[in-house]
Amino acid sequence: MLLLFCLPFFTVSIYGIDGVSMETTIYDGDYVLVNKLKYVRNDLRYTNIIAIKLENGEKIVKRVVGMPGDTLKMENGVLYRNGNVVNEAYIEHYTDEQKSLLNFNEYHITSGYYFVMGDNRLNSVDSRNVSIGLIPKEDIIGRVITQYTLNPN
Repeated sequence: MLLLFCLPFFTVSIYGIDGVSMETTIYDGDYVLVNKLKYVRNDLRYTNIIAIKLENGEKIVKRVVGMPGDTLKMENGVLYRNGNVVNEAYIEHYTDEQKSLLNFNEYHITSGYYFVMGDNRLNSVDSRNVSIGLIPKEDIIGRVITQYTLNPN
């Protein structure tokens, strides 16, 4: 009986969101429930939102846009994966001037690493930034399975 009570504490975690990098999907002050067991089964997919533990101990939440072996680039605000346009319906529309700020040259994602980005591309520190870079598989805590707001005001 004790095992059944303790099991959820080892397989899921709750994290508070501090920042705007995932807006308009997840907002500052929201909470997310992270399934750590799902990650253990190696079931990451494009567009999954994941929790990551950085080298400095900080935990962040971002969206998977690139997997091992992929090549990514962004031109005029459009993400290309392996030469194909990626449909990102969760991204806000940007002006032409804003789109030019989002551009990045090709990245090749090596084995064991993932490329993540925040949905609020203009206000996200993510794999495009040298301070974060590609995410090693072992730094992925798990997959976000739901989000909620305690104070809807």
